[in-house]
Amino acid sequence: ACYPHSLLTLSHAMSAPIAHPLWSRFASATADVASLTAASIQYAREFAAAAIGQRIREEDQQEHEVLQFVEVAETRFRTGCPGRRTQSTTTDNSFYSQMSPKSKSKSSCHISINAGTPPQQCEQNETCDMSSAATTRNRSLIRKLAVASLFTLTNIVAWHVSILNDGQDPRDYASMAIGLPFQASVQPEVSSGVGLVTTDGMWGKTAGEKYKDEDVKILGFTDKNYLPIARVWYNRMTVLGYTEHHIVAHDKSTYNTLRSESYRVIPCFIKNPDYGHPVRGLWQQIMSARLHLTIDILRNGTHILVTDIDNIFSRHVPLYGFLEEGYDVYHAYEMRYPTSIYAQSGYVICSGHQFLRSSPATLRFMELVIKRCRWGKCDDQVTYNRVFFYDLKIIWDNVDDPNHPGALRVNTTHPENSNLLVESVTGRSSVTNHTIKIWDRDFAWRLAGAIPEHCPSENNWLGMPTKLEDSLTGAGNKIFKKIAAFEVWDMSCRVKR
Repeated sequence: ACYPHSLLTLSHAMSAPIAHPLWSRFASATADVASLTAASIQYAREFAAAAIGQRIREEDQQEHEVLQFVEVAETRFRTGCPGRRTQSTTTDNSFYSQMSPKSKSKSSCHISINAGTPPQQCEQNETCDMSSAATTRNRSLIRKLAVASLFTLTNIVAWHVSILNDGQDPRDYASMAIGLPFQASVQPEVSSGVGLVTTDGMWGKTAGEKYKDEDVKILGFTDKNYLPIARVWYNRMTVLGYTEHHIVAHDKSTYNTLRSESYRVIPCFIKNPDYGHPVRGLWQQIMSARLHLTIDILRNGTHILVTDIDNIFSRHVPLYGFLEEGYDVYHAYEMRYPTSIYAQSGYVICSGHQFLRSSPATLRFMELVIKRCRWGKCDDQVTYNRVFFYDLKIIWDNVDDPNHPGALRVNTTHPENSNLLVESVTGRSSVTNHTIKIWDRDFAWRLAGAIPEHCPSENNWLGMPTKLEDSLTGAGNKIFKKIAAFEVWDMSCRVKR
């Protein structure tokens, strides 16, 4: 508790070099919960007690405790991190199959661990020498704990040295370790797969008091088809420390389900939803409803972060920072859709992630968007870009056009990602007078595939991955692959970097 950096380092050290089945289960669980909470501290204490092998009970009782600990660790692994895919079952005898040959020879008891159920006890007629296996595992754990402790002590010394060198207040140090516990370092990554390390969203907490009375909401939209993804997104946001996120439900069954499960949910029902044409009709109805709800909430004085529920947030960025920074509307770079506009301009913006300040100028912008969304059905990606490029007449700061010859671009030969713009730009519409910022692509990452070779830096806020190969996500339908993308992002772009 006194050395948060060391606790994170201990968790990271346990996740990499040691290949013991009990250890790996604990390391996975610890990596998911080591976010400096009371639960993670208690978890570490429980592990220390088990690993040291305190002889409070007889050896047969110790074995029972070890098995219980494995069950807890696996349960935390399955349910503790919203970004992980749910594991419905594990193969019978999985624990036994991973035991060392020496341990197997000392135990004739095959142990079955199934998700959601306690370990099955040995059959009554089996003869098991479990206490001997427990002793072997405990000794092995003690040796591995010593290695991890060395990492911890080293980082304690480094932590104190850094404080002496730069005057860092240790009470502020823990606040730097924001984000999911899979972040192994609190220091910014020095490189980015898109060629630019962002500085967007790096404000501290000093300005928060100024905006404490401002109403800010994060809106993620879903219907019954995307409900499983909505739960994953919402739970992940909670783990990251957000408290202002809401799920917007487009049908009554989804709304009632989420309310019964105690999610923050806002109704935005589609009348006579066109489920008969889910690819085009239903989607365009949802996009239109999304636009109308957005402008209604803005008119009520609420600032909004509109985001897709399959967007994967990497860390907590206090939203008041966007109010302090002062722009009316913040956009992310898209890839190439709509292709006709991209061919003319060399870039397009993403309708699936944007921050809108409640201001008269923002409302004038949104009224132009609504005007272009006719007949209650529209493609919001196309609509936003038509307004952006055809209606706003933007005057850019310091450049004539974001797509200038010296602009930074994604360096790849991938046909969808090649030469996409990377660097943030700001400007003002001469029509609505609203101010505009497009975030760095490293901050709001959007590419096709490109994992892990073009993963962003540690300063990344979120990823919007698409078109991931089955080799990364596994084969399955759209919902399965989108949920799997959360784990792919964590393991390929967050842990390794």
